[in-house]
Amino acid sequence: MRPGSLSPQYNVCGKPGCRCKDPQNPRRHGPYFQLNYVYQGKKKSLFIRRENLKAVRAELAAYKKFRKLTNQWIGLALQAAQLRLKSAA
Repeated sequence: MRPGSLSPQYNVCGKPGCRCKDPQNPRRHGPYFQLNYVYQGKKKSLFIRRENLKAVRAELAAYKKFRKLTNQWIGLALQAAQLRLKSAA
């Protein structure tokens, strides 16, 4: 599992005459995929190699599913606790 989001980035290099600096039809380099997330209060950002994209996307999906299921579980636990309080009164 992996938290965060993956976004494509397109860059302009510093080489004169490069296609990314064409005045008529500039074409940036990329996409390069950047992963951003926060863990233990610290922001993290890293680039993901193209050959690792499939695995990282699967990890992101697994984490998203985990968070959804955890939120549902907490909601049900809160409902059960509320029912126990009502029945004890």
